Formats: sequence, C-alpha cells, structure tokens
Amino acid sequence: MKNSSFDENSLNNQYVRLEQSILSHVQNSKTPLELSQEVQMLKSHYYYSPLSIRIIENHKNEEVEWQNEPNSLTQTSLLSKRANKSKNIRNLKYAFLLTMLIYGSIGTLGYLGLLGRQKQTKFPVIIYDYFEPSNWQSLIVEISFCANLISVFPLFPYMGKAQLFAIIFEKQNQNDVYPQWAYHAYNLVLLTISIILQIQQVKINLIIGLVGTWIGFLSVNELQYIEDNKNK
Repeated sequence: MKNSSFDENSLNNQYVRLEQSILSHVQNSKTPLELSQEVQMLKSHYYYSPLSIRIIENHKNEEVEWQNEPNSLTQTSLLSKRANKSKNIRNLKYAFLLTMLIYGSIGTLGYLGLLGRQKQTKFPVIIYDYFEPSNWQSLIVEISFCANLISVFPLFPYMGKAQLFAIIFEKQNQNDVYPQWAYHAYNLVLLTISIILQIQQVKINLIIGLVGTWIGFLSVNELQYIEDNKNK
C-alpha cells in the first residue's frame, strides 16, 4: 500500500474506480502495448487490486505472444493486429474493392487478347486452348504457366499444411515442432494424388471444380468442426 491513512471503504472505492478505468482502457485501447503503458501511469497514482493486476498481466502476455509468434501471418488475422482498429471495416472494404479491380482488369484484358482467335479445343478452359501448338506465341504461354507452377503453386500446399497441422496438433509452447512423420505423410499423400491425376489424365476443369467445391467445403466446415471439438 502506498498510503495507510485511507480507511477500508476508501480503498475499496479506489479499487473500483481503478478497475473500471482499466476495463475501459481494455475496451478502447489501440494495442496491448499502449494499454500497458497507460496502466503503468494509472498504477503510479492509484491503488490496484489482484483483479487489476491480472488484467494488466494478461494484456502484457498478449503483446509478448504477438511479437514472438513465428507463424502470425498464417495463423492470425492481420486486421486484428492493426494499431488502429477503428478503421478495420474501411480497410477491409478497400481490400475487397482493390481485389475486384485487379481480377476484373486481368479478366477484361485477357478477354480482349483472345478476341478473334479460334479455339483449338471443343471446350476451351485455359488461354492455351486458343493458341496452336505450332504458334510461337504458345511458347510464351507455356513459359508463363511454368513460372506460375514453379513460383506460386508450391505455396498452396505449404499454407494448407501449416493450417492443417495447427488444428490437428496442439503445441504446448511456441518452440514445439510438429512430428516429422506428419510432414512425410502429408507430402506422400499430395504426391500420390498428383500422380493419380496425371496417370488418369484428369481434365483441368474437373480439378478446378473439385478444388472449388469439395476442398473448399472441407476447409471451411470440416476443419472448423474438428477445431471446435478439440477446444471442448
């Protein structure tokens, strides 16, 4: 206690005022770090109870976990970690609008580039279906597809693996690693599926349909169901 001259009622009232102030800061603070700084100032002027201390320490721990989390970009929401959360809705709208403009521009420019071209297959699916194999322009398309496969596509299995393992395996602390056999099993399943699709010469439109329906349903619903049951 900083001053023993206060009676018990005065101390209790002081506790209540401080805890209400802290809870107000918890709700309105921009970041846990700013909350800790503001509460430290309050502590230098007021009494604080064990409940206040727990609130302070919990938010300090959140700040430390945020800074030390190695996979925060893949396992947490970027919007939830912004300094100014009051602009989250606005930023989310801008992000959707920008994404729509980018995809719309790509689709429009791609359509203009294919105007007047004869399709080489009965049911064209990709841009390559509008170029003759003997045409030199088809080489540019093949190089673009190759660059896409080498640079972009390997990221999807990695991102899916990180999200899947985070749900299946429970870490005791941030330094724990996932079992090595799980990595081998994941890669083996992915390789087996790829070989089967290649041997059976599955059409690209069927693969796109499966990815957009079954895999999407599994990711959004089934994995969420597993996570909910694990937390019970």
